[in-house]
Amino acid sequence: MKPEQLKQTVTDGGTTELDAIPDLEIRQVDPDKIAVDDMNERTDEPLETEDLERTVAENGVVEPPVCRVRDEDAEVPYAVIQGQRRVAAAQAVQLDEIPVLVGEFDDKRALVRSITENIKAGEKDVTTKSRAAAIWKLWKLDQGEDCDPIPSSTRIGNLLGVDNRTASNWIEPLRSEYANTAIDPRISEETNPRDQKVTKQLEDIDADKLQKIRQVASGDTAEELINRVVEEDLSQKDVREMVKQPEASEDPFKALEQVKQAKEAAEEARGFMLDRVSFGDQTGGAISQAARAAGKDKSAVVKDAVRYYLREEGYL
Repeated sequence: MKPEQLKQTVTDGGTTELDAIPDLEIRQVDPDKIAVDDMNERTDEPLETEDLERTVAENGVVEPPVCRVRDEDAEVPYAVIQGQRRVAAAQAVQLDEIPVLVGEFDDKRALVRSITENIKAGEKDVTTKSRAAAIWKLWKLDQGEDCDPIPSSTRIGNLLGVDNRTASNWIEPLRSEYANTAIDPRISEETNPRDQKVTKQLEDIDADKLQKIRQVASGDTAEELINRVVEEDLSQKDVREMVKQPEASEDPFKALEQVKQAKEAAEEARGFMLDRVSFGDQTGGAISQAARAAGKDKSAVVKDAVRYYLREEGYL
């Protein structure tokens, strides 16, 4: 990527011109001298770099990561803003040096750059909770520490170049219904009063599901309901059906059980298909002989045999 291209971020919402992008200087840097910037969107999540390591080992880092200098005299003077996976891959394969673009980014511009890179790349390892945490950090940088507790989706959309609906989805874990729950990105494991280990599945629950759940629950009830949705692996459609139940507002857990039961009944009614069932030579030969005698194909004979067995055993 050319330095001048960093003056724009292209996302689903169009192209947003970023103000006051600093001049960028290209340097050759030992990747072990680069740490993750505090304004990087992904600070706690493990990075999957196996797919990059072979390419980086063979060709080096082709597209320079974007960094800023934390302290020229420090043992690790650089902090990566954009290109964290490339740096991690270079560290993993022990490259002596890689090209980096160095600029004087302030915190707000650094965070915008980190988020927008992940938007363009479509990174899957940025969880719903991590994205919301980054949005909250950006909101405070933009509005000040005494900002409104719920970020404006319009302002966030303008900052990141995305449409209002996308920004609203990213903000969902910050809604008041989820305050002080495991969904709230402002609550860390250290400060979580429940002292519970939050699973990756819970942290990455779909924002559309959160939006539906807060229609019928909040606080501890919402958190418990979300845990059930995750544990039961319920789909967006299932959650939509749950909130439509007449008793959902009074007893969302009863509504959830009704949806589960209806789903299980529908699956049972559809039956199931056995795929590639193998029989031994003797049984296979007997099935072929029975099929010839009955003038049916072998699948029909097997179905008849299964039905006969189920009737004899009292299941039908």
